[in-house]
Amino acid sequence: MGDTPGHPHRTDAPSFAAASPTPSPVDHLLAATPLFARVFRHSPVGMVIVAPDGRIAAANDAFGQVLDQPPAALIGRTTLNLGLLHAGNELPFAPRPDDPHADVPLRLRDGDGRIRHFIASVQPLTIGSEPYAVSYIQDVSELNRLSHALAQSEERFRLFFENAPLALVVSDAATGQIVDVNTTACRQYGYSRADFLTAPAEQLAPLVAAKPGVAQHTTATGHLLDVETTPFFFDLADRSLQMNALLDVTEQTTTTRALRDSEERFRIVAQVSNDGLWDRDLSSDCLWCNNGRRLYGQFPYDPAHPWAARIHPDDLQQGIADFVHALEARQPGWTSEYRVLRSDGSWANVLQRGFILYDGEQPVRALGATVDITAPLQLAEAEAQAVAAERQRLARDLHDSVTQSLYSVSLLAEAARRHALEGQEPAAAEFIGRLGSLAHQALRQMRLLVYELRPAVLDTEGLAGALRHRLEAVERRAGIQVNLVIRGERTIPTLLQGEIYRVAHEALNNALTHAAATAITVRLDTLGNPMLLEVIDNGRGFNSSAPSLGRGLPTMRRRSEQLGGDLAIHSTTRGTTVRLSLPLLAA
Repeated sequence: MGDTPGHPHRTDAPSFAAASPTPSPVDHLLAATPLFARVFRHSPVGMVIVAPDGRIAAANDAFGQVLDQPPAALIGRTTLNLGLLHAGNELPFAPRPDDPHADVPLRLRDGDGRIRHFIASVQPLTIGSEPYAVSYIQDVSELNRLSHALAQSEERFRLFFENAPLALVVSDAATGQIVDVNTTACRQYGYSRADFLTAPAEQLAPLVAAKPGVAQHTTATGHLLDVETTPFFFDLADRSLQMNALLDVTEQTTTTRALRDSEERFRIVAQVSNDGLWDRDLSSDCLWCNNGRRLYGQFPYDPAHPWAARIHPDDLQQGIADFVHALEARQPGWTSEYRVLRSDGSWANVLQRGFILYDGEQPVRALGATVDITAPLQLAEAEAQAVAAERQRLARDLHDSVTQSLYSVSLLAEAARRHALEGQEPAAAEFIGRLGSLAHQALRQMRLLVYELRPAVLDTEGLAGALRHRLEAVERRAGIQVNLVIRGERTIPTLLQGEIYRVAHEALNNALTHAAATAITVRLDTLGNPMLLEVIDNGRGFNSSAPSLGRGLPTMRRRSEQLGGDLAIHSTTRGTTVRLSLPLLAA
């Protein structure tokens, strides 16, 4: 078959063979050895067969790609007129006599004029009686670029290692033997580099310790250093190494110790109070106080108006007497309680706790804390009033519910007795049935009141335990089927638990006393945020929008609003659901 236009290759011959009417010795060789021809043609390594006169007899596609020319265009040409560059301007024709297997560096200019680096190896090939050669070339341009980049990187690391302000010590991770140090390490510890490399591993063991943290190291002169160690581990040439960065923090730790000692007075005061702090020099009568704290924000300290001038006249003498008595008795401290004038003209109750520091027998300083206890006192008074109000409520409920129920029981019993004496058995039976129902209702009310009189279980068992205790003690004993569902274990603040429990308490009271429910379910879900509380009963419902609903529902709504929650009530003839949704602060 003849040549096709644009393709000077024979269609029945490999692409590396030249188009020639007379087959060359190389053509005969390739035709006679199809396996070698296939390897030669498809090898990813550039291969070229060079004739004895230095001309190219055959080239594969990979070699043609190097020069951006078809292999057939290279046949009959020398490397010189192809513009190939190397030490001798020619492809190596024969192996080196001193090292037949040695690679020869070669530079070739590609089609874009760029010089690319290769290595070439030569294998002699005899065709007939003529000495041909097969040259293999491999592109090492990228390898050279990477080698150069690696050398630059190693140089940068060496510059960093030698000039780092931290002491750097490299050691064998297995043996602990030091293999390299930088200049800073030599200067910091007073050893030469040779001393580091030749010293026994145990001698400098603290310097190669793998545990991070601060420890004491000894220099060559025996001086102690506080050193912070940061270890790094890496592998190099199949060897596990450890590099320790050793920062001298001796000055910092010394300063920290001195600062800790100088702040001892603040540590003592901090153990007493976090409110009004003060320190009085008894020799100069100079007073220091922490202006801007909560106490002094309410009672601004003004040097022109001494603190004593703000003390209530009825409490001033006792307060002074407490301090004088402590000084005379050489006591370490004293406590006083008095009233202080606020900026708005009102009086606040404060508790003062102080310490006295002595120099031998002589008192030199008094320091302490003044705590505003107005709110706790007001809270205690409010709790006492709440207890009294609760007792009054229970007495009122006892009178309004149980007393009236018992009075009705007595009337029904008398009516049943009369009907029984008159022989009116149906009427007597009816009154007896009503009597039993009313007695059962009174029993429920009594159990509820007795439960309310018992100590709360919130402090000992938490919200879930208190709900369970209530259902078992009241609803279940009243014959109501109960179900408590708890989901989540989020911790709820104690005060918030009490408010949530009181909402559930009111809802249960309504279901017990007004709805005539036979089944109640309480759900407490703290897994999400907001948390949810549901009280569901199957009793007779009510109109939740009615203007008069007694005290229970308004109380629940008021508590929910104060807590920042949302109270929803859904009531039908088949039951009522009370749902409290309350956002909780993230744990």
